[in-house]
Amino acid sequence: MKKLVCVLGFALAALFLNSCGMKECKCVDTNVTLQNDSILVHYSRVDTVYNYTRSDCGEFNKDEMLELDSLMKLHHTIVCEEN
Repeated sequence: MKKLVCVLGFALAALFLNSCGMKECKCVDTNVTLQNDSILVHYSRVDTVYNYTRSDCGEFNKDEMLELDSLMKLHHTIVCEEN
């Protein structure tokens, strides 16, 4: 029992020290749906999400245009900064 408590204690300490180096990134996620170059408001949205990383928050940034069909496109962007 004493050995189990020691092993669990070391494991929890290692997990705690591992999480200290993490950065919290606040990201704004935007999806704008276009049909014939007009914005479809009902299908467009803006969300705020949080990610965690050890490196730069900019690694999550995206800016892409997806073609859904011949008339509709989705403009997807994510912009992140350290929180």
